[in-house]
Amino acid sequence: MTSDEEDVQGTPTMTAAQQKLFELRLRMNKGRKENHGAVLEEDRRLLNPKEEMKKRSDDLWQKKDAEYQKELQQTGLSMEDWRRLNVPVADAAERTKPKKVRAGVGVDEGHNAYKKRLRDVKSLTKDQYEELKTDMPNDEFYRGADSLRYGQEPAAFAKPLADKMAAELEYTRDRRQKYSRKRKFNEDGKIDFVNQKNRQFNEKLDKAYSKYTAEIERTLERGTAL
Repeated sequence: MTSDEEDVQGTPTMTAAQQKLFELRLRMNKGRKENHGAVLEEDRRLLNPKEEMKKRSDDLWQKKDAEYQKELQQTGLSMEDWRRLNVPVADAAERTKPKKVRAGVGVDEGHNAYKKRLRDVKSLTKDQYEELKTDMPNDEFYRGADSLRYGQEPAAFAKPLADKMAAELEYTRDRRQKYSRKRKFNEDGKIDFVNQKNRQFNEKLDKAYSKYTAEIERTLERGTAL
C-alpha cells in the first residue's frame, strides 16, 4: 500500500465515523488547494489581460487547426482541395484579388492637386508664346540659372499672368477657409460642452485622462464624494 492510499484510507484503528471525518477533511484540503490555485490564476489574468487574450487566441487557433488536420486525414483531401470545397467562390475571388496600392500622400496626390489648380491659371497661348520668343534673344529666352532677367518679362505678358495667379491664390485661400469636414455627432451621447471647439477639447481630455478619472466621475454622479 502506498503513502497516498494510506492518506486516503487513514489508519486501520479508525472507526467508521473517524474514517468518514478523515475523508471529509481530505476533501476540504483538496478544495482549499483548488480554490487557492483558481484565485492565483484569476489574479494572473487580471494583471496581464493582453497575455490572457493572446493565450485564448492561441488555444482557439490550435483547437481549430487540430479539427482541420483531423478532417483532412479523414477525407484524404489536400489543403487546396479542401479550400475549394469549403471556401465560397466570392470569398476566394476577393482573397485572390490584387490589393490596390495607394500612393503616398504628397507624391501623386500633391501633383494632382497642383494640376487641378493650374486649370484656373491660364498660361500663354501659342501665339503669345511665339511672339515672346521672337521679341527676346535666344540666350535670354532659353536662359540658364545664372541669368538676371527672371521677373523682367514684358509687362504685356507678365502683368495678366501675375493677376491670374494672384486671383487663383485668393480663391484657394477663401475655399480653404470655408471648407469644414462634417463629423458625425451623437445626439444621445453625453453633453458636456458649450460649442464645437469645447467639444473637441473635451474629447481630447477624455481620451487622455478618462481611465484615471472614471472612478471620481462615478462617485460624483452617485453623490457619495467626500
